[in-house]
Amino acid sequence: MPEGMGSLARDESYELFLQQAVLPARETLHEQGLKGFHELRATYSCERYEQLTGHSAPVNGGHCYRMDRDLDRQARQQISLELGHNRIDAVAAYIGGREKLSPLIWRSESPQISNAWHDSIQS
Repeated sequence: MPEGMGSLARDESYELFLQQAVLPARETLHEQGLKGFHELRATYSCERYEQLTGHSAPVNGGHCYRMDRDLDRQARQQISLELGHNRIDAVAAYIGGREKLSPLIWRSESPQISNAWHDSIQS
């Protein structure tokens, strides 16, 4: 792996990296009211999703995935690349997933399906 791509320098130990970089950064995050790196990445991801789509992230009540699935997918892909995941499914941990067919919709359209779904989650 090329230097600067997530690897330590040859003369740098992981313990030294933790002491000099990770722990001070974590302390700064805590001072700013953030629990840790995941929360920082989630905040960035939600803000970036809104910049790219013009809509709030699903975790914040946005519904872009319902209105324009292509735009939602493109935003997720871009955020995935920016975070270094390169996996669109990983972004859901930060911005929220796409809503599946709701049991309430099933109930209104097909009581048999709704009852079977309800029974399956109760057991």
